[in-house]
Amino acid sequence: MPSISLNESVKKSLEVEKILKKYPEVKTIVSRTGRPDFATDTMGTHQSDIFVILKDKKLWRKKYNQRYFNRRNE
Repeated sequence: MPSISLNESVKKSLEVEKILKKYPEVKTIVSRTGRPDFATDTMGTHQSDIFVILKDKKLWRKKYNQRYFNRRNE
């Protein structure tokens, strides 16, 4: 969000993480807020990246697993 403070940016990232953690298919969530390591990345100082690592597809709930495969085959 433009013009967001660092504290608010961290707060929003934590809110997103909290929502994502409700899904049993999620194994790990990692957030990164702040400047990029490389000058070629135009990410701002208060922008965040959220990485979601999913469990193996065999461990997903059946209805989500079926939706995933149906979308991939379209």
